[in-house]
Amino acid sequence: MRTISKLASVAGAIVAAFALTGAADAQTSTGGWAVVAQDGTLGHNQNVQSVDHISTGVYLVKFDQAVHTCSANATIGGRGRKSIIPGYIVVTHPKGDNLIKVSTFLTATLLPADFRFNLQVMC
Repeated sequence: MRTISKLASVAGAIVAAFALTGAADAQTSTGGWAVVAQDGTLGHNQNVQSVDHISTGVYLVKFDQAVHTCSANATIGGRGRKSIIPGYIVVTHPKGDNLIKVSTFLTATLLPADFRFNLQVMC
């Protein structure tokens, strides 16, 4: 019976150690996400320092750590129940370890246009 109790205690300690490690990893996770307004204003985010609205439809998102080896995904975002104008969105890794470039375009003309967007970067 003592052996089972000791094994149970050891197993509990291992589970607790993994749980604590997971919590610490969640707080210091790499990558991040951002909600960005069409004028480049940074809304809710994680691990994002700033957004520069370089020109019509072009945004440079600066993270607080390197993201050049991470996967980046973005979607054009609506606002509440309002419908959005159809558009395209392209995400690239420009020069700079902590930068993501987001470009948005009108579907009908393929010309650059400003859109609200949601960006997620996973490492």
